[in-house]
Amino acid sequence: MAYTRLGNYLLASELSADPLGGIHRGFTTAGPALDHNFLIRAFSQEIQDAGLTERGEDIERAIGSLSGARGLGAGYRMEVTAPAHLAWDYLPGRSLAQLIEKTRQEQIPLGIDHALSITQGVTQALLQMRSRGLSHGILSPHSVWVSFEGATQIADAPVAPTICSILAKCPSLAKALDAYRPTKAASAFHIDLFALGAMFFELLTLGKLPPQDQIPAALAQATLKAAQDEAPVPAEIQNFLGRLLMVGQPFESAEELSSTLESVLYDGDYSPTTFNMAFFMHTLFREENEQDTLGMKEDQTQDFTPYLPTPAEVPVSPANRRKMVRWASIGGAALVIVVGGLVYNNHQSSKRAEELQAKLDQLTRSESAEEANRMKIQQQEEENRRKSEALEKELEEQKTAAEKAKLKEALEASKKQAEELAKKRIETQKRLEEIREKKRLAAEAAAKKKGNSQPQAQIPPPSQAQVPPATQPQVQPQTHAQPSSSDSQAQMLNAAPARYPQAAVRLNAASQDRSVTVKIYVDSMGRPQKTIVVNGVAGSYGFDEAAVEAAKSSSYKPATQNGRAVPGWITKTYAFAAQGHGTSASSSECQMVNVAPVKLSYASRKYLDQDRAVTVKVYVDSMGRPQKVIVVSGVPGSGIDEAVRDSALASAYKPGEREGKPVAGWVTKTYSLSKQ
Repeated sequence: MAYTRLGNYLLASELSADPLGGIHRGFTTAGPALDHNFLIRAFSQEIQDAGLTERGEDIERAIGSLSGARGLGAGYRMEVTAPAHLAWDYLPGRSLAQLIEKTRQEQIPLGIDHALSITQGVTQALLQMRSRGLSHGILSPHSVWVSFEGATQIADAPVAPTICSILAKCPSLAKALDAYRPTKAASAFHIDLFALGAMFFELLTLGKLPPQDQIPAALAQATLKAAQDEAPVPAEIQNFLGRLLMVGQPFESAEELSSTLESVLYDGDYSPTTFNMAFFMHTLFREENEQDTLGMKEDQTQDFTPYLPTPAEVPVSPANRRKMVRWASIGGAALVIVVGGLVYNNHQSSKRAEELQAKLDQLTRSESAEEANRMKIQQQEEENRRKSEALEKELEEQKTAAEKAKLKEALEASKKQAEELAKKRIETQKRLEEIREKKRLAAEAAAKKKGNSQPQAQIPPPSQAQVPPATQPQVQPQTHAQPSSSDSQAQMLNAAPARYPQAAVRLNAASQDRSVTVKIYVDSMGRPQKTIVVNGVAGSYGFDEAAVEAAKSSSYKPATQNGRAVPGWITKTYAFAAQGHGTSASSSECQMVNVAPVKLSYASRKYLDQDRAVTVKVYVDSMGRPQKVIVVSGVPGSGIDEAVRDSALASAYKPGEREGKPVAGWVTKTYSLSKQ
């Protein structure tokens, strides 16, 4: 992979190109290795020429004001030396503009709950900015970032007010933002709300907001096209949208906006959740998510020595240059302070080392507890899945309406429990990753305090120098000890399945059997810390990565020596069977598992003077919910088609499956109605 240096960062790939410039995935390095991942906004030449590079102090003050604000990026860093760029902590996702465009292309229904979820997140971020004395001013879908886990944030908040102040010097950008800015005079608060309304309108209709004098007519005629529904926008949402767009009575305060939005969210028939949004994002951007993950894994294995800047190439911003001058003027005094500090630090060194070790022990306990919690949730998910399958099977066998209703209710409860368990698992995994990152930092600090002595066995992950050679499974040597009958090699207790890589299917490399042999280094606590592909599949097909991911997701029992747990190696071969017609053996299509009765009106029954058949296609989302029904062939004008459509929407479904994950899809069903 080729990398491009931008200031202190290496750019790995461009995730979004837009009128502001572009958003990249990038990172900093620690010597020749990757250090920390970032999202980096590079600004267009037009914006830089308009005076952005001269407003560094204003942007730094905005960064300080927004520190800790919810709904915005975290860890902002700004460099105004050309080319100017803004960086913040990496969050896997894509811009709202990309979400809307891909929804148009893929024709995947974007429901009202998804539109409200995004609108709620942007509203909260705008109110956070307002509470800190700032307005955005140039809000558009290019400024909104939606993560693959369903969270929404305003990405460029610290620099937006500055760009707004120089917008008159940026004609191309101003033209691109026309649809998101009112043509009539408005306060900064109402300019941001107008942009919010324009984005909400686009999320509901997939169409750009018309000129301001045509907005009332557009709202009256708007339909839920994004959800693939020709129904009009519900009255309560239309009223809220109109107030954002200053049609009628605009919102006068943040409190009024918040209370009205809460009423729309929780008093209506909508249930926007981060969990549902995450499912939608993973469905819409499955390939992009996989590509980002593979790219980041590749970055971790690279040697970045050729990309390291020379001291003369390291950018120095004007603010940093002034700081350097000030420090040079008081250098003598600083030297005295440093010497005194060294004496004090030597005195406190042993105490600090003890504190670090205590922190490391506490993090180890927390990690073990979270890992146990994660395993428990996975077991509960498996039990719930088996229970749901049993209920579905029993539901098909039952005959009486009362028994079916009871089983259907139990099945709905089981689905809700599955959603909650999946949400808990995602949260637990995030906590576990945070704990492991804190533990890694604490371990590095403890190692430095001990003079870089040999790390303890419980400190993950081991570097290449700390891992024994990848030969037969080994254990650490014990001096003055004889082998015990209790000695054993490390074992794989629960092997996670290796998912067939989609890249191989796309690249037509799925027509023959494949295998990958991996060696796994397991520490004394039974955790996989290092993987080495001994015999893999050449090329970018993803077989090696799939095997490594499966190895890391499996559970292990550590090796033992003289009755004590010690590190060791395990060898595992993963087989990938050939896939017919480019699909995975674990794939399945959406199914209708329970058909709701067709309720015909008295007027409709007169059309059953002969046997009738109505064929419909039902779009089912990845949670098994019917979202759209299309009548393929029926009895127009009789009311029968409408009754069949209602039955299809009330029926129960099982989503499709690709590589073990639920996916959306279409179900075709023909209803046969007998002559009466």
